[in-house]
Amino acid sequence: MKRVLLLITAGFVLTQFTKAQDMNVSPDDLADLFKRQLRVEFADTNEVGRGQITKYPQKNLGYLIKAAVEDLWKLNAKIEYEFQGDTKRNLEKGEARSVYLFLSKHPDSKAGSTVWILNYTKGTSYKEGKVDYQIYLPDISLRKVPEFTAFDISFTLSIMQEHMKHVQKSGKSISPAEYFYVEAEKNCKTYKTNNPSVLVDQGYLSTKVDDKALKRAFKKVNYSLLTTEAINNVLETSKDSCAMLFVYPGKFESLSTSAMGEKYIFWNKIVVRGSDYRVLGAVGSGRKDNVLIQIESDDITSLTKCD
Repeated sequence: MKRVLLLITAGFVLTQFTKAQDMNVSPDDLADLFKRQLRVEFADTNEVGRGQITKYPQKNLGYLIKAAVEDLWKLNAKIEYEFQGDTKRNLEKGEARSVYLFLSKHPDSKAGSTVWILNYTKGTSYKEGKVDYQIYLPDISLRKVPEFTAFDISFTLSIMQEHMKHVQKSGKSISPAEYFYVEAEKNCKTYKTNNPSVLVDQGYLSTKVDDKALKRAFKKVNYSLLTTEAINNVLETSKDSCAMLFVYPGKFESLSTSAMGEKYIFWNKIVVRGSDYRVLGAVGSGRKDNVLIQIESDDITSLTKCD
């Protein structure tokens, strides 16, 4: 069967404690997190609106996270699930025996462009005002169906584990965005060896990019321009033979043109192999700071070439 590569978009969130997705734990201390029991927050719709419980952006997101944890999580041997109210109380009191996986919203999120983050931390760290590990969830704002998919969540849980294992082994702390480049440099030859076809979500393609520009940007890499619904169908039926391009927030900055100090987002983009969630290409994150949310010709060129 012809291998397919999927290009769509994603975005990732911060908590109240930090200004970027990051690691706030040393490589030597990661083993301590892994030996603890993992408590996974599960959204309880009856609790939303009480005691500042976070309202999940879609009803099935808690189930998507639970299913992905059960399928993919390997770092913690013992895993339990608890309602949001229990997670909130345990974190605030600094419960010391467990590590927690929970969802939160970036404080600079705005209507129509909410940025979400998946957090992984000890209760003691949270009580001290920090979160040990944070990674963004996919941006869905320009999808025709603006909902997170099982692939979005599975990729997030997979890459955060690979990232933490890499940091533990290397002894050098790097951010999740920096780790995307580590993977891309190792895996980008997939473009040549497997001759993948990139599926491009129409909702994210810049209006400046016409058919000729697409062909020039992709060069020898196959591609198809599809709707969100068509892409979701491919994911459901042929995940192992496709991949995705995620667009997610890189950094929030206050620009001098904003009198109110409003923060703007510079984006990152990555191409992800569907069979194992490995990164094949990356752009943004300090190496190119002016990446906007739309997919441009030079983004595609950067994502599909191997230096």
